[in-house]
Amino acid sequence: MLTSMTQYQRRHELQLEQYLLYSAPQRIGCFLLGLCPLQEQKDGVILDLPYDKTLIASTLGMKGPTFSRALNILRDETETRISGTRVTINSIKRLLDFVNGCYSQTHLRG
Repeated sequence: MLTSMTQYQRRHELQLEQYLLYSAPQRIGCFLLGLCPLQEQKDGVILDLPYDKTLIASTLGMKGPTFSRALNILRDETETRISGTRVTINSIKRLLDFVNGCYSQTHLRG
């Protein structure tokens, strides 16, 4: 039980840090990197968003218009495309560089 509480507290601290230190496009980039499976560390990763964009925006601490503007910035800076629920990440490395290392290769899900 203590381990579970400690893990929850650490996740909460990381989320708070992310809200304070990262811009809206960087937060979206971190979220997308968290969806990337480990074996997909190559160019041209295609994912489906697991949630509605409105829910993702709310979870990341932003409103719809801010989320849309942030997606445009993310697209321009990293060539990551979101069309409907489909996400295409042209370069994992470029996305990692954009979010200033908030995720390392070991944070990608396997």
